Amino acid sequence: AKFISFTSTEKLDEEYSSLFWHWYVLNYRCYKDVSPIIDFYISENIDKVDEKYYQVLEALKNSYLSLYKVKWINNNVVCLQDTWLNHEYIVERSFGAATRLVTDGSLILARLVVIGNSTLLAGKVILVKSDQLSYILEEMESIRTNERIQDRKLFIHEYGEVLTGLIIDLSQGIKKNRIKAKTLKLEKNELKAVTKSLLTNSSFDIIERNKAWLKLTYNKRKGLFSRIYFYQNSIIVVGEAIEAINEIINSIDLKKLGVSKNWIDGFSFEGEEEAEELLLEVMHDRYLDDWLNSPHLELDNMTPMQAVADIKGRVLLDTLLNKLELLELRAKSKNEYYVPTSVIRSRLKLDKHQLNKELLHPDAINIKVRKHRLHQELSSFVTAYNWFNEDYRKVGVAAFDWFYTDKKEREKLAWILFMWNEYSHIYHPRISLTRAILAALEYTYYQLNGEKLSYSWLGKKYQVSSSLISKNAQLLLRHFEKYPLDFKVSSVQYPRWEELNESEKINAYDEIWQHLFLFSYALKQWEENKEASKQLFYNVVNDQQRFWTKELKKLFDEFYKHHYMLDYRNDKKLTIANIFWENQAKRFPHYLKTAAFNIMMSYVGVYRIYPEGVNNLIFEDYFTGKRYKAYGNFGLNVHESIVPGMLGITRLLPLGDKVLVNDPMYIVLPDLIELFDKHLEILLEEFHPFDPTDYQYLKKRGEMAVKAHILSMDEVEQNAVNLITQPLQIEWYKAGIINYDLIVKLLSQSHKMKMLSQNSKCTTFLWTSFNFSQYYHWGYIIVYRDKVLITTPPGKDLQKFIKDIRLALKNEDIVISFRPYEANFPQLKKLENYLIKDLAEFFNNNPELSLALLRQDELCDEELEWQQGIFLLKLGALLMDYIDGLKSPTFN
Repeated sequence: AKFISFTSTEKLDEEYSSLFWHWYVLNYRCYKDVSPIIDFYISENIDKVDEKYYQVLEALKNSYLSLYKVKWINNNVVCLQDTWLNHEYIVERSFGAATRLVTDGSLILARLVVIGNSTLLAGKVILVKSDQLSYILEEMESIRTNERIQDRKLFIHEYGEVLTGLIIDLSQGIKKNRIKAKTLKLEKNELKAVTKSLLTNSSFDIIERNKAWLKLTYNKRKGLFSRIYFYQNSIIVVGEAIEAINEIINSIDLKKLGVSKNWIDGFSFEGEEEAEELLLEVMHDRYLDDWLNSPHLELDNMTPMQAVADIKGRVLLDTLLNKLELLELRAKSKNEYYVPTSVIRSRLKLDKHQLNKELLHPDAINIKVRKHRLHQELSSFVTAYNWFNEDYRKVGVAAFDWFYTDKKEREKLAWILFMWNEYSHIYHPRISLTRAILAALEYTYYQLNGEKLSYSWLGKKYQVSSSLISKNAQLLLRHFEKYPLDFKVSSVQYPRWEELNESEKINAYDEIWQHLFLFSYALKQWEENKEASKQLFYNVVNDQQRFWTKELKKLFDEFYKHHYMLDYRNDKKLTIANIFWENQAKRFPHYLKTAAFNIMMSYVGVYRIYPEGVNNLIFEDYFTGKRYKAYGNFGLNVHESIVPGMLGITRLLPLGDKVLVNDPMYIVLPDLIELFDKHLEILLEEFHPFDPTDYQYLKKRGEMAVKAHILSMDEVEQNAVNLITQPLQIEWYKAGIINYDLIVKLLSQSHKMKMLSQNSKCTTFLWTSFNFSQYYHWGYIIVYRDKVLITTPPGKDLQKFIKDIRLALKNEDIVISFRPYEANFPQLKKLENYLIKDLAEFFNNNPELSLALLRQDELCDEELEWQQGIFLLKLGALLMDYIDGLKSPTFN
């Protein structure tokens, strides 16, 4: 997966398989701090191979994939130039099946192995089109800069998948221009001067300006995406082509503005949050540029930039932008990002007020009517229509409440809603009295169907003056007589909940969630409740704890979002879901109304999870024992993730004979269940006595289950901290010696022993060893004048450690025997101090190795794995204390 991570393909072509296997053995790291396979092989076999074979292994280890240009060919000899590092190599003219195709100037993807003064080709070569060289090098340079790797040789050695990925994509006709950037860090006065200069420069146009951003575009270069961002104390120029970035930079005369700073290649971030914010902004802006210049079906296959040029296109654009405004509102209701339609209008130079005037042109009205009747279904439900604003929707709601209860009136209701939706979208009328609009719509409906009602009769029915009805009715009639309706069309009939299949029921739930999020977002009078509800829900959170990760917080935020809408009751004992039901949901079609009711009545439950069949799950209610067949997006190998006895904390929604597992969900592992039960029982004490059939109690119990899970993890961490702060339990082993100097000399000569420190009393070493399970084994040695003391963490290979010490001493026929070392506390503390000091200083200078050596192993013996984990946690804490200067061990 990593080898093709920089390609657009999901499968590796057979042509690249040999390159892949060489890369996998020689360069691939499963973790950043874990050596490639060849390192393990060399380490394990160094004592078994001769010097020549060792040179070959080292040459292979140092080799890398690169792109080479043929400088010249002379008989059977070829000169290759590394296009990335500019080194030249002489190789034999032997490129396999590609030999006859390789000529002067050819480009080849290959691995060269340098052994002494000879250079050999390893494996297959791939021919690359020569005209792609500048693109490949530019893309690689951009990725190297973004990865913050200064050493070009290190980059090509460690990131062979980048080069290969680019070439694989090019072979399939895929050429993606990645974003490049240059950054200028400025003082406040310098930033002000540059900003003023660019804003008065006709070569730059303002794209967007708000509290966080100022964005400009360079109008002298069209086509590829480019942008200038003013963000905090930086100016960032981004683009798809480095030439475009350089052209923009060259047009900014820094010397003239008194700025002596230099541009930095790539992005320069102050922290992760700034990086995420800026990169997301660039990504969204690039997407918007693509969107503005791509054809859209809603615009009759015109691009927005083309559509804005004539009245037909502007009508279609207005309709599309109105839909996008609704989507933007929905995104905001879920705290998701969406490109503001105001920015789109600004880019298209569409003034909304001016456009509204244009849209009253007869040609524009004709287009809007045609589009409305082509796409809008005839329905007796308000939710089937997109409304221009809330006031117009409320008129539709009033019509629904007036007519829907009488089945005979529902066809008339459908036409009234259809007419009002079309008319309000086109003319945006002012509403003085809702009843007058309803009366006028009913009059118009009967008039268009050849039936007459008197204004006075309607005035009495709706309690409104005849003149007001007449005024509104004439406007409606004028439109619908000019654009006649086809009353032969029948209204849509919706299924009942019981008639839906599982997939359709899930879609119904999704639609209700969208309505509910939007309703909650617009319910401004509830804002005062939000802070109070949040404080109550988050009162168990200690965000300083290490277990409180981004992922855990994200899930907790999702739980709160649903709790706030569905479970939190205000002082009137109402939830947002209750108000949503009264204001909207009870007026939905039956299937949506059932979905809304199920969501409103739902609660967070606790369930024991069992695998069933091939890929199914059973959720058993933790409190009642009732079992449910679960439906959810669990993935293909879900059974592999099931830990026997684990619990799931989530909200289930009915799907007939199954239940839908609704995100979010917390998993309580078996080891935590006892703590979870304890905290849940404590949290539920205030609700005794309780009725387990009362859904309000069930909602409260669900809230407390989420909190109990957080509290149980908090307690586990506290227990772990307490364990870490206890003394480090080290088992030492001792062997007597006679010749101190010779022992130190021999251990120093072993490639597995690294000398850490030396003084007049002792010398210390670090022993390291790798195995093919990719575990690091290590131990610590102290050599005194009369003895050798060793120790190794629990679970590490003590016998291998002792064997390697004996091998190091073997040439001098020295044999030593280790036995457990017993000493008093001051002596053991002295040894511990040596260990902490030496390891802290060594790891501080070798951070990547520290990650490898202090990583916990996956052992067959769970108890031993636990002991190792606790030991490494304690050791890590002591090392950090030493490095931070919190503890200063005294060494004698």
